Amino acid sequence: MVSSVTVLGSNNSSISLSFDSASTFALAQQIAARINASVTGGQNYVTSFDNVAPPAVPPGFVGGYYQTQTNFVVMPDRYVVDLVKTSGSAFVLASSESDQIIMSDANTSLYFVATQGSGTVVGGGGTSRFVVSSAGDWDLASGNGNDVIQATGAGNDTINAGGGSNLIVLGGGNDFITSLGSDTIYAGGGSETVNATGATSDVVIGGSGSLLFVGGTGGSTIYGGSGSDTYLGSASATGDQVVYGGSAGNNMLVAGGGPATLFGGGNGDQLFAFGSSSQWLQAAGGSETLSAAASFGNDTLVGGSGQATMLASLGQTTFEFINGSAGQDLVQGLTPASTFSIHLSNFGAGEAANAVSTQVNAGGNTTISLSDGTKVTFENVNHLDISKFV
Repeated sequence: MVSSVTVLGSNNSSISLSFDSASTFALAQQIAARINASVTGGQNYVTSFDNVAPPAVPPGFVGGYYQTQTNFVVMPDRYVVDLVKTSGSAFVLASSESDQIIMSDANTSLYFVATQGSGTVVGGGGTSRFVVSSAGDWDLASGNGNDVIQATGAGNDTINAGGGSNLIVLGGGNDFITSLGSDTIYAGGGSETVNATGATSDVVIGGSGSLLFVGGTGGSTIYGGSGSDTYLGSASATGDQVVYGGSAGNNMLVAGGGPATLFGGGNGDQLFAFGSSSQWLQAAGGSETLSAAASFGNDTLVGGSGQATMLASLGQTTFEFINGSAGQDLVQGLTPASTFSIHLSNFGAGEAANAVSTQVNAGGNTTISLSDGTKVTFENVNHLDISKFV
């Protein structure tokens, strides 16, 4: 256990809760300080333990329920705090109140359900399940167990998943997720932000809304949905990054420092390689930008069915064109010192020789035409030899 907090109650009562992660402990400290200040300051706050029926809350007061024996609680009217310290599993159903606070001990596996209301839930440990379908805003924090967090309502929720292998399902609100473990995230229809700078590895399945994903040193796999995505990889990344942009286009995918494979999803995408690892950038349809200008690695830039602008790497660049794409592409950033090659995928054996023999050299640039209708212009290249084709 990281540590514990003690929360005061009325009539000189108190309850102590332990937490298995630094992040939930820090949040619990803030909440405990706020509740304790209410008690010691004589504010309108009354508490009840579950060994007796909770008393009615007087007008102008709010109630706190300290749950140590009962494993099933429906939050009573006008009670806004439930502190849970039971062995094994405990179920809590939220009330309609705003700004509710539910915290559980590290030895309790909390199952929390909210169809109404708003507030904060802190799971101290165990295996937590939070199911929130209300329109209110919830702050949901779990410990280091393998947790399930379903925030499928229309509220704007903040989720701090602990260090386990967690499943997170989102809804229509604008949500902020902090990932610290190996998480699987299903995005919804809102605007989703995922902070994975401290995560081990994440898998994200995109929804119909927009996604902003900020990566860390761990691996990331992102399947863009029908929205637009922004992926920002970490310069210190060591895990594999596999990112598919959303089909709405206008995706910005920026690889981190480790191995990366980035796929455009629609028109207006911008894909960027970075660092010294081998990385792969592949265009979709429409107007795309594939840039390896900030990379020193052995990178592959693959044209799509639209108009791709490709910027060469400072290391080795392979420009690949796939039969049937029929793209109209422009290659920039090449100098006499550049090291590059051209790969024609799924074309016939004589395709490269034909491209060389029919190339057009004009104004210091070279344009090749392929049998599927693809045209590629190489800026600052006076002539292409057959040796460039691999």
